[in-house]
Amino acid sequence: MRKSLALMMLLALMLTTGAGAQSIESGPAPSPALTAAPEGAFAALPAVVSNPYGPSLNLCNFADDYDVPMATYFNGVPLTILAVEPTYGDYPVQFGDEGKLWAKVQIGKTDSFPGIEGMMPLAGLLIGKAGDASALPAGSLQDKAALFENNGLDEKSHGEFPAGTRFETLGILDGWAQVRIGEQTGFISLEIAQFDEASLGKVTAALPLDFDQIQPGYQERYDAYMDKLMKLYAEHGDSNHWPLEVSAQASELAQSYGYVFGEVVNVLPGDKDLKPDRVIELAKQHAFDQYAYDPSGWASVSLAFYHLPGLDQEKTWKASLWSGDGTQDVKIWMDTQGKLVHSLSHENMFAAEDETSGVSPAMEETLEYYLWGRIAQPESTEMNQETARQKAWEVFVGQTGDKDEAEYQVESTFHSNDAGDRRWWLVTFLEDYGQEVVTAYHVALVMPEGVPAYHSDLKVYQEDLAWAQRMQEFNRLEENKGPFYTWTLEDKATWESEYFGLPTKDEIAMDKAISIADQELKTAFQLTDADLERFVKGLYFVISPIRQWQIVYLWDGPPSDLGDPGYTVIINADDGAVTDLFGNDYGE
Repeated sequence: MRKSLALMMLLALMLTTGAGAQSIESGPAPSPALTAAPEGAFAALPAVVSNPYGPSLNLCNFADDYDVPMATYFNGVPLTILAVEPTYGDYPVQFGDEGKLWAKVQIGKTDSFPGIEGMMPLAGLLIGKAGDASALPAGSLQDKAALFENNGLDEKSHGEFPAGTRFETLGILDGWAQVRIGEQTGFISLEIAQFDEASLGKVTAALPLDFDQIQPGYQERYDAYMDKLMKLYAEHGDSNHWPLEVSAQASELAQSYGYVFGEVVNVLPGDKDLKPDRVIELAKQHAFDQYAYDPSGWASVSLAFYHLPGLDQEKTWKASLWSGDGTQDVKIWMDTQGKLVHSLSHENMFAAEDETSGVSPAMEETLEYYLWGRIAQPESTEMNQETARQKAWEVFVGQTGDKDEAEYQVESTFHSNDAGDRRWWLVTFLEDYGQEVVTAYHVALVMPEGVPAYHSDLKVYQEDLAWAQRMQEFNRLEENKGPFYTWTLEDKATWESEYFGLPTKDEIAMDKAISIADQELKTAFQLTDADLERFVKGLYFVISPIRQWQIVYLWDGPPSDLGDPGYTVIINADDGAVTDLFGNDYGE
């Protein structure tokens, strides 16, 4: 889900505070300089989470992929540094660490629990500092619940606690919260965690778009699962052609380790379900009804019988009808009675799709397949580039109704699969909205006839189009009104009413909020009135998820090679309490 443009602009302003940012929760404190050192090279170092760019710091499996973490831990949480490693992948650039160092950390180790281990950016930690629980998100249990010793590895717990029991949140994992109840630390299901209104915004801001499927403590379990799964592949080959028994075995294996195989749960049909031979017969008939394909012309048929996780009463049959040359393969989805639910053909991707069913289960596979083939060159007997573009344009016009070809830049590349037995043109229609905002619509044409095998989902494309047009309008408004931070509160609220609004007469007024913010900056960063005059302020009254003032101080002096100073102050709109304050203090 996309964040609103205005919110993204606000976040961008809040992140312009440089690598040396300091959080009010932990206070300015120099950390000893560390270089890469393996585990055991130095005595374990105590530290505390202190991310100047957000309420929490992500914990990753490796020194890579910061945005897809195992978990995220809030500022103030104590931990132990076991080792320091250089990055070998995606390092978060906002930290500005030229060395791009990661710390291997251990969190929450007790006599009965080995702790959570993983990798965190070293620049987001304060070394030699004690934890600060005062700023941790708090909440209460919605119902009676156990405080588990770990995140689902077993059923061991510290006992049950009644509804309403208070807790402090150390971190968020996939489906779990690591919390402290009294003197005990453990894990609760996120489903029964009710966060206080004052904490909800911090928790929401901390959540990543997605978690790593390999969760803390599950690394060995995941390796064991993958080892056994790879043996199934080695024995039975391509999973698209596995017998029902093998697919069910793979799902059972995945479930035994806490995973899902292929995003669905494959099962064997019961005595009251359709027999496989009957399913194949019905699938061929559906393919004939939809596409007039000869029922006797298929080289082979493979079946799957499955349900989505947690929906074991809603099973689906999937029949893959293989033509041999790959140009007329058809996939048929049926309910348990054999009634057609979806179909997917290289000639008509959306035939017989139920209006309420959304995208068919195989479309994501198709997208990946055709967008990431090997670059190749067409043979003299295959469709040329110009013909491919014309045919793709017909598909595009038929889907979108747009007939003005001059508006689009067209890119076309020729691809092949690894085996070389399937080849296609990938044609993409691009529309440039300025400021690096571009929409893309893809059409894949399979050789030799140029059968349209895939095209972008119309609904998704229309959403992209609407987003791009809104970005274009935003850029136009900024040209007329000036940068977004200079807009009036009324203009911000008009542009993005979901996030911005105006204070009520009972809430802290703008002048009072500015006065509070100025005083907090003077105290926290030893600034004078003369110092503050060198900044321009961006004022935001945020209404969701918490009503609050956000005041951003932007440097208005000469640029510095080290980076310009800047600050952000967040103030509760009801009582004027400063809930967060961060920035850097480079000076000139």
